[in-house]
Amino acid sequence: MSLVAISWIGLGNAYQLLVLHLGQEQDKRLQIHQELNQHEMHQHKLQKSRLLTNESARVSRRNRYIPNTTRPIDQE
Repeated sequence: MSLVAISWIGLGNAYQLLVLHLGQEQDKRLQIHQELNQHEMHQHKLQKSRLLTNESARVSRRNRYIPNTTRPIDQE
């Protein structure tokens, strides 16, 4: 009978340990998820501010004039 009781106690301890680890992992996941959300919101704000600052030009950088570099500099 004592072997059964010891087995039940060991099983209970193992279950408590498993639940403890599961709770800790969920807390870590929640913290990582919150940090990721904050990072994404910060990146979105930066991207939005960059779009607003470049909006005044109304011309993308790729469409600006680039001088022809194939002709020689000195033409005498």
